Amino acid sequence: MCRRLAGSASTACARHAPTTDGMSKTCRSRCGSWCVTQSTWSPVLGACMELMIVSGFIVFLPKYLETQFSLSKSQASVFAGGIAIPGACMGVFMGGYILKRLQLRPKGAVQLILIFQMISLAMYSVLFVVGCDNVKMAGATAPYSLSSRQSPEMFSVNLTASCNFGCDCDRNEVEPVCGTNGLTYFSPCHAGCTTYSAESNYTNCACINEAGNSSSQYAEITMVPVATPGSCSRACSNALPFMVLLFFMTFVVAITQMPLLMIVLRSVDEEERAFALGMQFVIFRLFAYIPSPILFGNVIDSTCVLWKSQCGERAGRCLIYDIEVFRFKYVGICAGLKVLSLIIFLLDWFMIRWKYKLDMNHTMTVGDIVNSIISVDRGYREVEVDEAIEEEERLACGDEPLAPRGSIDSCDSALLGDDEHTAVHGV
Repeated sequence: MCRRLAGSASTACARHAPTTDGMSKTCRSRCGSWCVTQSTWSPVLGACMELMIVSGFIVFLPKYLETQFSLSKSQASVFAGGIAIPGACMGVFMGGYILKRLQLRPKGAVQLILIFQMISLAMYSVLFVVGCDNVKMAGATAPYSLSSRQSPEMFSVNLTASCNFGCDCDRNEVEPVCGTNGLTYFSPCHAGCTTYSAESNYTNCACINEAGNSSSQYAEITMVPVATPGSCSRACSNALPFMVLLFFMTFVVAITQMPLLMIVLRSVDEEERAFALGMQFVIFRLFAYIPSPILFGNVIDSTCVLWKSQCGERAGRCLIYDIEVFRFKYVGICAGLKVLSLIIFLLDWFMIRWKYKLDMNHTMTVGDIVNSIISVDRGYREVEVDEAIEEEERLACGDEPLAPRGSIDSCDSALLGDDEHTAVHGV
C-alpha cells in the first residue's frame, strides 16, 4: 500500500511493514482456536497413533524378518522395502479414489477410517500366530541335556556346562553348529568339539556325545558326536503367508491417509488450513516419529536372552533373541496402539454426528436472517471503501488509474482491434 509522506513537496510511495506484534497475536489466536477444537485434535491424535505404528513397525521390520524367519540382513531389507512400499503407495491412491468416487464428507470419511481400522486390527491379530518357533540352542533357549526334566520356568541362560567347562569359550561371537542330536550350539567350542575334519565337520564333540548318551530312548544306538556349521533346520513355512499379509496390511493402513487429511482440512477455516497443516506435522514429529522408535526399541531389547558382554557387563548388540516373545511383544505394541486409535476415531465419529444433529435441529429466526443480511451488506461496503482507498493511493503514487468495472482499457482495446473496440463502445 502507498501513503503520502509528510514534510515532502512531492508525492512518494512507502510500504507498510508488517508488525511483529500483530503477527504474534494472530498466531496465538489461531493456535488457541485450533487446539481447542474437538473436531481437529481428535483426528490428529488418532493419526499420531497410526504414525507411531507405522514408524516403529517399518523401522524394525527388517530385524523382525531376520530373526523370525532366519533371513539374511540383505534379504530382510529387500523384502521389507519391496513389499511394504508398493502396498502403501497403492493404498494412498485407493483412499483418494474412494473419497472422490463417493464424495464423502467428514462424517463419511470417519466411517471409512473406522471400517479399515477394524480390518487392520483383525490382520494384526493374525500376525500373532504367523511366525516360527525358537531354535533349540543349548544353553540359550534349551538345556544342554535332551533328557533333562528341568521345567522351562526353572531353565536359565548359561552357555557353560560340564562338557565344555575347561574350554574357555568366547561368548561374544556367534558361530552356530548343528549337532547330530538335533541341538544347535552357540559355537563349536561350546559343543565341546576338539577336531575339525576335512569334510567341514566338527568331531569329538563332548557335549553332543553327552546329550546323546543321556537319552534312554536311544540307549542301544551309538551316536557319533559330529557337528556341522550352521543352525539346525526347523520346520517353519510361515514366511510366505507373512509377506502376503504384510502387503495387504500396508495397503489397508494407507487407505486411511487421505480421509485423515481431508478431515483435518475440513475442521478449520480456509484461511487457517496452512497453519493447521504446519501444526499437524509438528505434532506428528513430537508425539509419533520421535517416541515410537524409542518405545519399539526398548520393548524389542527386552526380548533378548543373550547380550554381547565386555568385562562381565552388557555391551553392544543382542546375540540371541527369544523370537516367540519377540513376535508377541512386537505385534502386541502395534495391536495396542491400533485399539487406541480405533477408540479415538470412534469418539471423533460421535462428535461429528452430534455436531451434525445440532446443525440440523437449529432453525434460523428472523433476527438471524436480518443479521446475516446486514453482515453481507457491510462486507460489500468494506470492499467498495477498500477499492476507493486503493485508487487514491495509486493516483498519489503517479500510477495510471484503474479501469472501471465493465470497461475496456487500452491494453484490451489493442488486443480486440479497432473494429471490435468500436462495436463494444457503440461508436
